[in-house]
Amino acid sequence: RTLLERVAPLMLDVESMTTLVRLVHSQIKPNGSQPEEHSRGVVEHIQFIHRLASANPHIFLHRDTFVTLTVWLVSSDLLVSRTTLRIFASIAAVVGRVMDAGTVGLLFPRLQSKLLGSDDKASKYAVQCFVKLCSTKGEEILERIYMGLKDKLDYNNPNLLAHLSAVGHIAYYVPLKVHNMKSLVTNSCVKGILMKDRRTNPPVIAEGELVKWVEKGDLDIEYKAKIRSMKLLVLWLLGLKDGTHVNLMPTFRLLTTLIVNHGDLMETGLVAPWEAAHLRMAAGKQLLRLAGEPCYESHLHPLQWCKLAYLVTDDYLQVRTQIQSRLYRLLTFQPYLPLRYIALFAYAVFDRNPTRVDTCKRIIERMFALRRAQLRLQAATTADEMAELLPDYVVPHLVYLLAHDGQLDDPLTSADRLILLRKCVALILDPLIAADTFNFSFLMKMVDNIKHCKDVNDPDSEVDNAKLYAVCDLVSHHVQLKSSQHSSIEYTGDPMLPKYLYTPVDRKRSNNALYLPQSIIDQFTEELRKSKKLPEGGLLPAKTASSPVLNTDRKSSKKLVSSKKPSTKQPSKSASTSSQTSNTEPKKSVALKSPRQSTSADVTTARKPESKRIRSGATKPPSPIKVTVVPETQPDVKPADQKKTTRLNKDRDITLVIGDKNKVERAKKSSTPKVEKPAKTKLGKSKATVEQPTAIDKEPTAVVK
Repeated sequence: RTLLERVAPLMLDVESMTTLVRLVHSQIKPNGSQPEEHSRGVVEHIQFIHRLASANPHIFLHRDTFVTLTVWLVSSDLLVSRTTLRIFASIAAVVGRVMDAGTVGLLFPRLQSKLLGSDDKASKYAVQCFVKLCSTKGEEILERIYMGLKDKLDYNNPNLLAHLSAVGHIAYYVPLKVHNMKSLVTNSCVKGILMKDRRTNPPVIAEGELVKWVEKGDLDIEYKAKIRSMKLLVLWLLGLKDGTHVNLMPTFRLLTTLIVNHGDLMETGLVAPWEAAHLRMAAGKQLLRLAGEPCYESHLHPLQWCKLAYLVTDDYLQVRTQIQSRLYRLLTFQPYLPLRYIALFAYAVFDRNPTRVDTCKRIIERMFALRRAQLRLQAATTADEMAELLPDYVVPHLVYLLAHDGQLDDPLTSADRLILLRKCVALILDPLIAADTFNFSFLMKMVDNIKHCKDVNDPDSEVDNAKLYAVCDLVSHHVQLKSSQHSSIEYTGDPMLPKYLYTPVDRKRSNNALYLPQSIIDQFTEELRKSKKLPEGGLLPAKTASSPVLNTDRKSSKKLVSSKKPSTKQPSKSASTSSQTSNTEPKKSVALKSPRQSTSADVTTARKPESKRIRSGATKPPSPIKVTVVPETQPDVKPADQKKTTRLNKDRDITLVIGDKNKVERAKKSSTPKVEKPAKTKLGKSKATVEQPTAIDKEPTAVVK
């Protein structure tokens, strides 16, 4: 076999495959009388032929090879017959086009017996063979089989599992040939199997068996049938993806309820823990299977998508591993799942196995690298494509996912949970920050935009919005702490936010407070101070229970994080003055004081600036007046060099005249242009001249020689 693997690209042809099949056939003894070790070797040989059939179906076109394979179908060895069916499923399309109808017709009776047998896997491959061998005749046979099976999907049928598999795949491959499928799914699968428990008493669980794991093949037939019913439902929907419009909400609701109820759909307590683990794992896989279709993924509600995170942190290692593997496959191979499914890996940080955490971290890095490579390959990228491929756009989904964490209540009183969620933030953001393409200003602008939005699914919920802003503060702090980029230049673009998660950005309101407990703010301050990244004046004031959630207008300022009413309807004048002072003069402001703690003594400026507000919502400090002092020995400055000016506040249109220490004057704004010639002084001294505004320069400027 090793030699054949090496020479296969050059030596494989119809004659060599006929010889190989004849040699393997000579090893198969009738009636399964061969020893177990010998039988295992034969199965390995047939599996090798199956791998060859997947890549080279044209070498199986000899009649002797075809007849020998049909003999293997009736073998008493289950693995031999099942693997042979997989070989026929791989070569059926080529065989149906090349071979004569008489030879192909020999296969139909044996395929039908396998389809109606007791092996559910064999039923699946038999349906595939019927569809590929002869499309018209195969569809007619499948339609007759469906009409005979649709009334036998109950526990009285000894071949229930195989028939559920057969009906599901018939509905997937030939959806136009199945009639009344909706009523069949509703009555037989959902009401008759999924929602009905055959047990009358709870299972007896010995001590220490709560974490016991049972393989799928060892489960009771009732729970195998439940899993098969979920697959039948999803296969039927996938078969209709290009045709009739289907209402997906009942299916999504059913699968997410199974996940939330830990596998016990009706919450009867009659399901053993290991059986419930298989049921919720199957529900998660089928939900991801539907999400893999772009036409169905958009119908998945964001709150239902958040429930998939329960499976990433499941108590059973087998459930966590299989769900993460399924996510990895769907996110790695095109068409990619959307970026929001990468955010689900954030909860992998809670895995008790450190090896699994490292594996998930490498998976995240690989998925980000694949999308960056895809962006480089695309010559022209639209804004929507950029939002689907650029790894930085995972942040809005991460914020929404963590804000709807099941154990996060009020962010001001959930310090312990926020500390744990900070680890989730680090697991996703660390690969982003470490990349060469990381943009500090872009990410901070995106987080700031989220703090000026609300939860689109419940915009009036103050607690839900406060959770969003608290997670934004966690993200912002982690970026400031870990990033080596600290640019004061604001990102000029406008990062896109998912419309199905957030309301439009509202820049008319200011939302600069921290929605974190004071203990976490103190911890953040200490971390930034040690890393020498603490901004001048410290962090922003903390949001307390007496502070409004959003400092918008008078009506919205009455809405509080808690039910406790404020002492006044409007924020106090001293508090607002203190907040503006911390923005204009950060060196003199007091850090980490809440609005309740701030007093009039904290105000360091007696004059309130009235400058325009910038996009981030904060008050822009007045620009300082920049004056350049030039010695008298330099040549005269030409008019073209006098264009460097400084815009002053509109309420203080004043021009400063800078000269010797004892000759500082204030020149009032004048409409008549007037130029003062520089006075001659000794070497080393200098004076300034004032240039009054002209018709072009409508505001006074300071030009100094």
